Amino acid sequence: MIKGTLLVAGFAAWLAFVTYGVVAETGPIGWLNYAQQSVFGAYSRKFSFLVLLSGAFVLLGLGWWIVDAVAERFGTARRLPAPATLLEVTDPPTTTRGLIWSCVVVVPLIWAGGYGVYAWAQNEDRADRTARYEPVDLAETAAAPQDKTHLALRGRLLWERTVVRQKNQGSTPEETFVPVVGPRWKEGDEVTFIARMGPSERSIIERGERRMAGVVLVRTDGAVPVPAAQEFRKMGAPNSDSATLLRVVLSQAGQPEVRDDAESDFRLYLYAAAFCSVFYVLFIGAVILGQALKARREGRR
Repeated sequence: MIKGTLLVAGFAAWLAFVTYGVVAETGPIGWLNYAQQSVFGAYSRKFSFLVLLSGAFVLLGLGWWIVDAVAERFGTARRLPAPATLLEVTDPPTTTRGLIWSCVVVVPLIWAGGYGVYAWAQNEDRADRTARYEPVDLAETAAAPQDKTHLALRGRLLWERTVVRQKNQGSTPEETFVPVVGPRWKEGDEVTFIARMGPSERSIIERGERRMAGVVLVRTDGAVPVPAAQEFRKMGAPNSDSATLLRVVLSQAGQPEVRDDAESDFRLYLYAAAFCSVFYVLFIGAVILGQALKARREGRR
């Protein structure tokens, strides 16, 4: 029992690590993405996730075999089932009551999960509007202040050194990465700050860059993805060891210009949660109806 629990816990930890890598594009996922980009000109995070997940299953099976072999070597009774038996899943018939209870559980989870996403987004916007932006003059220093999430960088976006992430080669860019540098930056100098933006964000930021008056307001957003960091190195803009990923906050003359969309976002949350809830209840109703019709047909035989 303990051995099985340890193996399951190890697999769960590996799955969490891989999932984080998919989101942040760091670690093994990041290097797999970069390998795909180097060969094909684009990469798929889903493919990298499947590769590492398959590797996890291989390691799990290997660990299972090693534990079993050690237990047999020392004469300990086997406590783990054979890996093949894990695939022999017995599927008990689903009852109507069980399906109805699934609605009781799933529908509140839909509303709670949706509200969690809404609250998180509103908290991010509120923080961008009300935060104190720590000034950083990139002409004097390239170091990021410790424990500061909102910065006012006195510098410029280096549009001539831009990395784009595409789903397929030649397709519309999904994300753009742009260094933020000081006025004396030259090719070969290390870059500490990298701004990430989506297609719509890029066009808005490019149009509004004049209004920033040389001050770029940003929010820190984790580590720079491995593929982007490697591409910047090839372009002569190598990332420093402390390189930080940023989200640009729209601003004018050093003051944030973040709209308060709480009301419209809340309506969107209500519509989305209601649609998903109704769809799930209708789906479960269709399953129950199908089971009833099947039972009636079998009863006539």
